[in-house]
Amino acid sequence: MNRIFLRLYLTVLLSCLLLAAIAAAAVYGQKQWRWQQYLEQQALGVVLLAADGLARHQGERQTAWLNALEQLVSPAQVELTSSPAAINDTSWHITVAGDHATISATISTTMAQQQQLHMTLDSFEPTLLRTALVLVLNDLGRYPATERQQRFQQLSRWFPAGLNRHPLTDVALSETQQRQLRAGEIITQLDTAQTTSMRVIAPLGNSGDVIQLGPVPLFDPYPAAWLVGIVGIALILLLLIGWWLNQRLAQRVHALQEGIALLGSERPHAITLPGQDEINAIADSVNRMQTRIINLVSAQRQLSNDIAHELRTPVARCLFRLQALQDQLALAQDHPLLVGIRRDLHNLNDLTAEILTQAQLEQHTPSHQPLALTPWLRDAIATTQNESGWHIELDLATNENLTVAAEPTLLKRALDNLISNARRYGSGQIAVAIRLEDDSQHVRVSIEDNGPGINSEHIHKVWQPFYRTDHSRQTATGERGFGLGLSMVKRIVEAHQGSVSIDRSATLGGCAVSIILPIITQKAVA
Repeated sequence: MNRIFLRLYLTVLLSCLLLAAIAAAAVYGQKQWRWQQYLEQQALGVVLLAADGLARHQGERQTAWLNALEQLVSPAQVELTSSPAAINDTSWHITVAGDHATISATISTTMAQQQQLHMTLDSFEPTLLRTALVLVLNDLGRYPATERQQRFQQLSRWFPAGLNRHPLTDVALSETQQRQLRAGEIITQLDTAQTTSMRVIAPLGNSGDVIQLGPVPLFDPYPAAWLVGIVGIALILLLLIGWWLNQRLAQRVHALQEGIALLGSERPHAITLPGQDEINAIADSVNRMQTRIINLVSAQRQLSNDIAHELRTPVARCLFRLQALQDQLALAQDHPLLVGIRRDLHNLNDLTAEILTQAQLEQHTPSHQPLALTPWLRDAIATTQNESGWHIELDLATNENLTVAAEPTLLKRALDNLISNARRYGSGQIAVAIRLEDDSQHVRVSIEDNGPGINSEHIHKVWQPFYRTDHSRQTATGERGFGLGLSMVKRIVEAHQGSVSIDRSATLGGCAVSIILPIITQKAVA
C-alpha cells in the first residue's frame, strides 16, 4: 500500500504548499491594496493643500514653500518636477511599490506652468496629520472671517477621517493638553480603547475653538479578520481536496468491492480499474482467483454431467438384467431382495436425472412459452396419478385462463419432485391447490402433505444442494432423499422469474411448499 499512501501524502503536501503560496499572495495583495486605499483616504487633504499652495506661489516664494512643506512632512521626501503634459486642473494619484508609496499631484500655477509634486512615504507618520492641520490653518488664514466657515466646509470634504471644529471646552482633554492648545501648540492623542486610532487637535487662532482631525485608525497590515478569513478559505479548499481524493479512492474501492461481491454469482466479470497501484494488484489477484474458480466449477460440472450420462446406461442395463434374472429364477415380483435392488436402482436413476436437470439449468436459460396454468396442472396431476397410483387432492378454485411464461418440461419436473417429497415424507395425504395472489399479478401453486413438516431451523438450508434434514434419512416409505430435489425446484422456479417458499400446512398440518409465478395474461371467465 506504500504507493497509494505515498501518492496521498504527496498530493496533500503539494496541496498544502500551493494553498500556503496562494494564502501568502492573498495576504500580501490585500495588504498592498488596503495600504493604497488607506493612503488615498488619509493623504488626500495634505496633497491637495500642498499642491494648492505651490500653485499660488512662484519663483523664490514657491521654493520657500516647498522647503517648508518638506520640513513639515519629514521624513517623507518631497520633490517638484516639470510636467510634460498640458493641464487645466489639479489632479493626483498614488503609486504603491513594496512598502513605499509615492503620492503624485499635478499642479498648475498662475503662470500656467506644468509641474508635478511627488511625496514619497515609507509609512504613515503622525507628522503627516500635524502637517495637514498646519496647512488647513494656513489656508483658512487667507480668507476673511466671514468666509472661513464656508472654506472650512470645503476643506472638510478632503479629509474622509473627519475634520471638525469644536469649542475647546467641549473636547475631552487633560489640563496639560488644554494649556498646550491655549499656548498655540498642536497636540496628538492616541486612542487604544477599541481600535488603535489617532487624532490631532490644533487651536483656531483666538476664537476659542479647536480644529480636530480624526480619529484616524492606524494602518494594520495584517488584521485578524482578514487572516482568519484567508485561513478559513484555505482550510475549506484543503477539505475539498481531501474530499476529492477520498472520493477517487472510494470509487475504486467500491468498484473492487462490487467485483468481489459478484464472485460465485451468475454474472461474474473481470474487475478493471484505472492506474497502477496496490488496489490494481488486488483487482488482478481477484481476477486470477475468479478465473480459477470458474475453471474449477466448470470442470466439476462437466465431471458431474459426464458421470450422470455414463451412469444412465449401466442403471438401465441393471434393471433389464434384474427383470431377466427374476424371470429365469421364477422369483415373485414382491421378493424382498428384488424390491430392494429395484428401489436402489430407481433411486440412482432419479439421482442422475436430477444432476442432469441441474446441469441443464446451469448451461442454458429455459425457453419460456405461454402456458395455460390451470389446464396444464390438471393434466399433469392426472398423469402423475395414473403413473404412480397415488391419490392427490386437487383444488383448482381459480380462473381457468391464467397464463404464465414457462417451459412445461422443467415445470413438470419441479411439480413431480415436490409431489414425490410429499408422498415420501407424508402419511398418504397430498393436496395441490392453485390460488390467485392478492395483487392479481401472480399465481400460487401449493403442494401440501400431512407429514412432520420441516423445522424452522432447517428451512433456510434445505435449498442448498445435498442438504438433508434428520428425518429425511429415514422416511415412512423407507426411501432416502439425496438433498438435490428442493435445490433443483428453487433453480427451476427462479429461472421462471418466480419464487418458492416453505410453510406449515393449515389444512393437513404437514409441509406446504408454494410456487409463485408471474402472470402474463388473465382473461375473465365469461
